[in-house]
Amino acid sequence: MAPGTSLARFTGTMQFRYKDLRGRAVELPDVASLLQAMESGAITPDCQLSVGSDGPWQRADSVAAYQEAVAALSRAPNLRRVAPPDDASEPKGAAESAPPIAAPWRARRALHIGLGVGAGTLLLVLGVLRLRVLDRNRASETARAVSAASGPSLASQHSLSVMTAEFGDSMALTIRRTQDWFDAQRIGVRLRGASLKNPASLRAIRVAAVRVSANADSLVAQGAVLAGLLKTQADSLEVADARYDGLLIRLEEALEMWGRDLDGYAELERGVAATVDSLAAFFLERQRSFALTEGRAVFLSRADATRFHDLSDQLRVLGVRRTTWADGVFSRRPSWMATVSDSGRPRFGGPILKGS
Repeated sequence: MAPGTSLARFTGTMQFRYKDLRGRAVELPDVASLLQAMESGAITPDCQLSVGSDGPWQRADSVAAYQEAVAALSRAPNLRRVAPPDDASEPKGAAESAPPIAAPWRARRALHIGLGVGAGTLLLVLGVLRLRVLDRNRASETARAVSAASGPSLASQHSLSVMTAEFGDSMALTIRRTQDWFDAQRIGVRLRGASLKNPASLRAIRVAAVRVSANADSLVAQGAVLAGLLKTQADSLEVADARYDGLLIRLEEALEMWGRDLDGYAELERGVAATVDSLAAFFLERQRSFALTEGRAVFLSRADATRFHDLSDQLRVLGVRRTTWADGVFSRRPSWMATVSDSGRPRFGGPILKGS
């Protein structure tokens, strides 16, 4: 396998087939499914594997996609122990049965941060696997055509555009997954009605807030990992072909700008986590200081009412700032998420808490 290559060069729609222990052909719709089958032990190095719906059968360890999947797994050993965030969707009645947070709080927080970062690593690999990028043969043909028509500078610019789009789209897919997980916690519903008088439900909100902060940290960390992989690819292109001279420097500059954008978004999400945690802690402390009227809290103290409204306003402001952040990214990069379907794009408008 050539240095600098990765599973990212396979398109997300590439199909595979393998023969199970009974000799039956099992179809896999994409590269992510191939990775999952390898993780489960269904596909081993000596089993029969076919690329495409009608490709020839080969030993798995002789197939390039299998070899690069093995390399990807070796770079992310925690994949065997961590599930993605959206597998943690809350079953019915979870709010009422959620156990109290174990003391000390910092120990529990460290545990959930570790889980969030590990889950973020899995999201990074799955996000890169699903990106629609050119395969090796098509990339070579395109490079030759571009070079013949316009010279080496345009070939380098094309690769730069592909790599920066890969980075931004991968981050968008990760943001959407974490948003879906957050919505599944139904925090807006828990912060009204009878749930406000349920300490277990309020403690579950605090646990979810820790996860939100961990996901923000994970987004920045996995962005750094993906940036490193792309820089390695750019360096390999420069070494192999003089047409790509200077690509690495330009890519580093582009990824540095993306890094600042990710830092800004992560800071907003940490603000959401802190505000949601403060709301849950506030209601836990004031269980005897408010009554419920038509599902809403009515406070006996003006100071408590003011505190509640201040926290609610903070969430609304954070929602506006998140929309402003997205508008700023689009103004600098109009083509951001051009290859991501509308159904898979993050949502930056509307209230942060759904159902509130």
